Amino acid sequence: MNFLGINLKVNTFATNKTVQTLTHLEMSDLITNAFNEIDPRNEKFIEKNTDIVEEIYALMEQHGVKSQKELAKLLGKKESEVSKLLTGIQNMTLRSITNLEVALGTDIIMTASKAKEKFRKNDDEQE
Repeated sequence: MNFLGINLKVNTFATNKTVQTLTHLEMSDLITNAFNEIDPRNEKFIEKNTDIVEEIYALMEQHGVKSQKELAKLLGKKESEVSKLLTGIQNMTLRSITNLEVALGTDIIMTASKAKEKFRKNDDEQE
């Protein structure tokens, strides 16, 4: 069974139950155990993806983009494609992130050196 990109090892217990016939408690235990065994790389991927999506929503609000439909129009994409990106169904590529940055008129992600440079300039301007 695959859940959020995590391959779950389904222990069907002694009764040889299928996933469909597991009780709520058994399924809950199964999911809890899967999260306890999550690969650190997948955990980091999920964390970064979530951070990027949260940043996109914040930038949309900042720039007056009120909906996924409106963002899709700015990108020249279908709303369903934008929805897949923002829900994690479709993996974001550097190209898709760059397209979002152009549509929103600002950076979504930047390297540490670029961030230092940008914030150094901001500090200098405020003095």
